[in-house]
Amino acid sequence: MADNKASFNRRTIGPLYRLKQVLEIMHQGDEYTGSEIKDLEYFETAILPLIQKLVLINGAECDENLSRIFLHNSHIETDSIQIRYPNTNCILSSSNIDFLCDMLARISPESRSFSLIELRQIYKNIIIIIIGKILTGKDSQSRRIISQDILDCRVIPGENIIGYPDLKSVPGTTFLEKKAWLGGFDITEIPIFSKQKDRAKDIIEILNAQGLGSDLEHFNCTLLDAQQECRSTVCRDNSSNENPGPLILSKLRPLLGGIAKEFFPKNAYVDAVFCQGVLWIETDNCYAWWHKLNNDIREIAK
Repeated sequence: MADNKASFNRRTIGPLYRLKQVLEIMHQGDEYTGSEIKDLEYFETAILPLIQKLVLINGAECDENLSRIFLHNSHIETDSIQIRYPNTNCILSSSNIDFLCDMLARISPESRSFSLIELRQIYKNIIIIIIGKILTGKDSQSRRIISQDILDCRVIPGENIIGYPDLKSVPGTTFLEKKAWLGGFDITEIPIFSKQKDRAKDIIEILNAQGLGSDLEHFNCTLLDAQQECRSTVCRDNSSNENPGPLILSKLRPLLGGIAKEFFPKNAYVDAVFCQGVLWIETDNCYAWWHKLNNDIREIAK
């Protein structure tokens, strides 16, 4: 909205698109016209004190020259479809919703069942997450939004995909709770699963910051393959179709430590408990399932 509606006045820092233009002129090494110099001076007057205040709040010092360097070296992206649609006055525009639908379809098989109303609710949840991070975050790390934050904004699908359980009819408020219940886990076990998941999310952030994202993705796929193999053994080979989740996990646990050491041998935090946390993340992302196989899907949620 800043691109279309903000104006130069004492109550705002000015239009975002104009700030982007004057900064790009500087980055390209071009000369400013008289009006462009005036606009840059306006932005500096409005923004430099805000930069200094923000740095001071986070326990550091920043004079006017340093804050000017910060501003001049800033790059503003307003053309990305994830950020802005300059020709619409509605944040719930069809373009935004289409992009959200496509993104969810790529990262979660369940996402294809979301209706337009549900996608709009997910979009609103994302906006709330962003606003919350801005208002409560004390530094760049606490304001960071990761993919799991976006996935946590999902709502339970209103329509069912053929071959998948109808999660709306299953007790629980999250995908993890519902899928654990389907697998036969006791309700008192789920808080432990959630705690392991949260711990794993923190470690994943550290690993990604260390440039180990590709190794982590391979690690996740290996965990999922091991879980799928144990599920197949329990449900197909042993014909155990009643509450197989705990048995699947018991067969999987002895393998987790070895998988952790194979991928991250020098990291003490990547252990069997971390592996379980990753599996609960993947369960929440709809890649890991714990219920019975080869049965009429209509009977699963009964």
